[in-house]
Amino acid sequence: MKRSYGLGLVLSVALAGFFLAQGIGSANEKKSPSVNFSKDVAPIIYNNCTVCHQPGETAPMAFLNYKQVRPWAKSIREVVINRQMPPWYADPNHGDFANNRRLSQKDIDTIVAWVDQGAKEGDPKELPPAPKLREENWSIGKPDAVFSLTEEFSVPSDGTVDYQHFVVHTNFTEDKYVQAAQIKRGNPALVHHVIVNVIEPGTSPLPA
Repeated sequence: MKRSYGLGLVLSVALAGFFLAQGIGSANEKKSPSVNFSKDVAPIIYNNCTVCHQPGETAPMAFLNYKQVRPWAKSIREVVINRQMPPWYADPNHGDFANNRRLSQKDIDTIVAWVDQGAKEGDPKELPPAPKLREENWSIGKPDAVFSLTEEFSVPSDGTVDYQHFVVHTNFTEDKYVQAAQIKRGNPALVHHVIVNVIEPGTSPLPA
């Protein structure tokens, strides 16, 4: 009887220690914070993506709310990891830009976590203010000078269009400082981007 009692006592102590160790291990486990669209992802999308992802702009789909963003969750995850989106080609080693929309690593990690956790919506009450949509008026304020193309260009319904070169004369008679500039496209859905170069008189021939 004594031997059996002693054996039982040893087993009880060992098992108690086992359960205690298990409990400590569970308490020390770190859980990833929950990420949702309304609170965590919407601010990133609204600040960096909706400038192009809105009706009438160059992006093929709008990202103005959860229902519009959710179907593209996995694609968004892929392109932000590869830093393909948002597109930004200025060299970060040469100045800071007020409209820089490159994502920080924290933003990228947030989007990745959101998708990996199932791309949940969260509480719509936590959404930030709706993104500001582009207006027909000048976003830089009333400009001091406006230069317009002297000819229209018709974009075909299919196929590839090479870069088109247009020359617009300023007719300035003295040097000017440029504080802000804006390109107003006749059809934003067709004109993806515009490259502007300044050609000083007598420095190079005009493009053909």
